[in-house]
Amino acid sequence: MNPKYYIFDADGVLIDSLSIACRMFNLIADEYFPCLPKVINQEDMALAYPGLFRTSFKKFGLDEQDVIKFFDLHTQQMSKHVDELVPFELVLRAISESVTGRCAIVTSSYSETVRTVLSKSAFYNDDMFTDILGREYRQTKTAKISNLLKNVGIDASEAIYFGDMVSDILYCRGVPIRIAAVGYGYQPMDYLSAFDPDYILPSQQSLASFLKEF
Repeated sequence: MNPKYYIFDADGVLIDSLSIACRMFNLIADEYFPCLPKVINQEDMALAYPGLFRTSFKKFGLDEQDVIKFFDLHTQQMSKHVDELVPFELVLRAISESVTGRCAIVTSSYSETVRTVLSKSAFYNDDMFTDILGREYRQTKTAKISNLLKNVGIDASEAIYFGDMVSDILYCRGVPIRIAAVGYGYQPMDYLSAFDPDYILPSQQSLASFLKEF
């Protein structure tokens, strides 16, 4: 069944932010959680985030409150560096031409940060996405996706999520909703492929072509 509704992650899918995310990760780790590994690339991010966000850091000795503190600090730091973040123009163009008004964003970043970055693109407009659900909702992606689909009246079988991390695949299975894993974001394509996403999109061009085909 062709999707009727398209849901996108922000960082790594719509926004080019890997290098800055790694820099902020290391900054926070150095100051608060020196037990965390250093990260500089996709492979490092796969080691740091092997599963769901809330459990990935347990192997490094962080408890639940530590994890909440880390991600609160990380999203705050990313918001402070919004001037360094840029949208993936090829992807934004494809969305504007093919699925505008039939899509949303579900992200771990603050929604205002996402809007600010996407507004840098000439292809972005306020009517492109029906909703942008960010970290301020204080819910898992599974809950945010489920609530979003209920609010827009779309069955999960008629929707698809585009993500760039193993956590996205696992959260989507909790809905359940189809998941397309992109390989140009935060984690390597071969690592994501091992978790059997429904679709594998290695590049921005492949995502753009996917949207045009459906």
